[in-house]
Amino acid sequence: MNYASFLLYAVITTFTPGPNNIMAMTTAGRFGFKRASRYCWGVFFGFLALLLLAAVFSSALAKIDPRVQIGMKVVGAGYMLYLAFTILRDKPHVQKEDGKRHLEPDRVFTGIIMQAINPKAIFFSITCMSSYVLVFTSVPLEIGLFALLLSIIALASTMLWAFFGAVFERVFNKHKKVLNVVMALLLAYCAVALFL
Repeated sequence: MNYASFLLYAVITTFTPGPNNIMAMTTAGRFGFKRASRYCWGVFFGFLALLLLAAVFSSALAKIDPRVQIGMKVVGAGYMLYLAFTILRDKPHVQKEDGKRHLEPDRVFTGIIMQAINPKAIFFSITCMSSYVLVFTSVPLEIGLFALLLSIIALASTMLWAFFGAVFERVFNKHKKVLNVVMALLLAYCAVALFL
């Protein structure tokens, strides 16, 4: 395995703006780093599970009808646009009238669920496992260690974005409208970029 290429791909893809990083930064800007870190840990656990599933099913996924992948892109892009809309409205932690909380951005559960519908994470997992890891090894323990390494990189990325969100909390509060528009546009770009 070309470790330099593998790590470069993993770091560049993980640290660039995407739904996880933007949500971590936005959540930290609104609620503080401690509450945003819950989301980051959810990303870690969800991403680890996603990577392991990608390893198990990567050969089967290559044979699936291409329309399934298009459907996955459409669903993922729709969810990203929904997130952009909620950030733009400045109500990411909306509660329904029943008083129950639903996918609040500062929850571990939200971070886990986000991986199941995050096309960037799904395609990254499939690419890493099929192009790098499974070509190098078929030993389950080694595959698990690579998945753990990639999940740690994702955790570091979201924590860093959350840190910047918390550090610039005053700036966020002062320029909330402008920053919400920027964050919403970045998420919208992530959605549109899936089809470019």
